[in-house]
Amino acid sequence: MTTAQDIDAKAEALRAAIEQKLRVKARDLPRALAQAGRRLPRRLHAEAQVVVEAQRLGGHPKLMRMVDADALDRAYSAVAAYLDKIDPRDMRRGLILSVAGDIAAKLLFVIAAFIVWLWWFGAL
Repeated sequence: MTTAQDIDAKAEALRAAIEQKLRVKARDLPRALAQAGRRLPRRLHAEAQVVVEAQRLGGHPKLMRMVDADALDRAYSAVAAYLDKIDPRDMRRGLILSVAGDIAAKLLFVIAAFIVWLWWFGAL
């Protein structure tokens, strides 16, 4: 039998993992999921919504019977396993390389356009 404290602990653990791995600041799990946006796959958003729904129902004793403990555990495990695989340093490095590549491509375009302009007006 899953208790409301267990559900709250799982939701808080997921919120903390999202905050640490995806650099999202939020007070609760639904806001963390909204801020994570596309950095979390659609399937895992659905899995995390199972935890959010269980947390919502966990505050009421009679509604607590509607919570499927096995689905809750599967959803928590799936999201936690995905978040454990994320390397924040690698994501930051990828972002830096992406920006550097974008700047280099635009710089090459400007240089090529300048050379074409010089050739057009006979300076070369």
